[in-house]
Amino acid sequence: MRRLLALSVALVGLAGVTLAGPSSAAPKYPLEGGKGHVTHHPYGKAANGITYDYLVYTPVGWKRSDRLPVYVVLHGCATSASVMAGATWMNALADVERFLVVYPDNGGGCWRAVSDDIVITATDQTDITRGLGGEADIVANITKRTITGYHGDATRVYLAGGSAGAFQTASTAMAYPELYAAVGIVAGGGPGMAVTCAGYPTAVVPAYAQRAVERMGRRAHMLPFFVIGGTLDPLGMAGGVAGCSQRAYEELLYINNLLRPNAKAPVPGACGLLPEEATPPPHSAGVCVDSYMTNPYATQRGQVPGGHTYTRRSAQDTSTLCEIGQEWVVDDMGHTWPGPSGNRVVQGDPKAPSATKLSWQFFKRFRLEHGQVVCHPGAV
Repeated sequence: MRRLLALSVALVGLAGVTLAGPSSAAPKYPLEGGKGHVTHHPYGKAANGITYDYLVYTPVGWKRSDRLPVYVVLHGCATSASVMAGATWMNALADVERFLVVYPDNGGGCWRAVSDDIVITATDQTDITRGLGGEADIVANITKRTITGYHGDATRVYLAGGSAGAFQTASTAMAYPELYAAVGIVAGGGPGMAVTCAGYPTAVVPAYAQRAVERMGRRAHMLPFFVIGGTLDPLGMAGGVAGCSQRAYEELLYINNLLRPNAKAPVPGACGLLPEEATPPPHSAGVCVDSYMTNPYATQRGQVPGGHTYTRRSAQDTSTLCEIGQEWVVDDMGHTWPGPSGNRVVQGDPKAPSATKLSWQFFKRFRLEHGQVVCHPGAV
């Protein structure tokens, strides 16, 4: 009961994203550090009775002739598109790095993927399935509308979310892989996992990965992934350090190996689930080598100046050494969007590394060209 209560608390937005009464003079759609422009777009009422809308941020100096990357950001429960802009401080980064930001909004509720599970429950899976009119369809349609309406670069479209938004991110990318070149999971679980992932053991990962690949179908491609979670996150307390986030990292790595199996792996993906100390380095003559594996020699420990310590793991292509996945485990961080926010109304964890900056630095290496992801390690 205590665990279920803690999980419920975690889902109310991003615990650690502190909400205070906004000033009456505050704009309805604040720029949140950016100098560009925010436009509100209605989406409409869905079959579930919820009215959806979305905000699009165009960076300072944007022109309709520009062809910029698109970063789609999904909020958590009991928050909104505006709150997410404040928590992430994404608009300010978009000015510097030159990309569009899209903030879908489901009326401040939970994205429903958080309660849908493709393996262990028999609940309705409308919201994580392509073509059934659920929230995976809605997020994908908002993405496509933005690409068309703002002349976005369809080869550089990225999707990330926090908390319930992370669950919806993972499942939407599974349903619409042809739209997204990379995904980001912040304080959430992997494709098809529900919030109960806090208690999932590593042993369940192959089943989730297999179902995810089936959902991706003929549109499937290697999917780069950025994952970050905290050791004090309630979603991690039953599954070990950063439980849901760790399962997300493992599942996404396993999915990629199912899509490109290596003959040296008796079961595609199984090598990636071995403890790091049992994992051979890339190019080794080890008995079990997947196409994509965690490189133990690339694992780093670090600390934000005056802030939290963290561990960063790297998943790499064993043939090219291109980094296709990252996992950040932040010590003493709870259920929050990591990193400082400049907004006095909304605050993430200023002692944590910035998920906004780190995810973009990772994403911008990848393009989706002719249905396949291309890695550009030196991309700027």
